Amino acid sequence: MLSVVASGAGSGHGVGLCQTGALGMARRGRAAEDIIRHYYRGVDVKRLY
Repeated sequence: MLSVVASGAGSGHGVGLCQTGALGMARRGRAAEDIIRHYYRGVDVKRLY
């Protein structure tokens, strides 16, 4: 199971994760970690448990 911990406030369109785009990527078989890395370049995705 994947958990995402995020904090902050929105910055408007064009910044951060696009829900529609992420859904399309998921429907094409992309893994959640790959989708996160696509929208947030340079992040480390790791299990915290």
